[in-house]
Amino acid sequence: MGMDYKTAKAAARKLLDKHGLHDWGFSWENLRNPLFTHAHPEGLWGTCDLENMVIRVDYRVGRGFRQTVLHEIAHAKNGKSGHGKDWIMIASDVGVSSVELLRYALLDLEKQKDLAPSRVTRRIKS
Repeated sequence: MGMDYKTAKAAARKLLDKHGLHDWGFSWENLRNPLFTHAHPEGLWGTCDLENMVIRVDYRVGRGFRQTVLHEIAHAKNGKSGHGKDWIMIASDVGVSSVELLRYALLDLEKQKDLAPSRVTRRIKS
């Protein structure tokens, strides 16, 4: 059986406070509903609502609860969405797992590779 709301809220509050996010709230939601799936068809396990200062976690997250909350705390501390170098450093500091960090570091490298000018472009400009 999964975690109940009262336990989830207490665990999230403890993590938020530990990382200095005393003014932030926690919400246990259905992140697989159309409100969220228009941008993420597969749904979300968590999201950081920067405007309203709320960490939202899907109630079906299961054993990934703690890592999901830490992931979203890293977004809250970073102050923006995305998984670039700044987020990776903050995520590491708050305790996001090394497997998760590696996955996002590789995605960031791939993204930067796609944005980097090609060798041909650099030669033409030289």
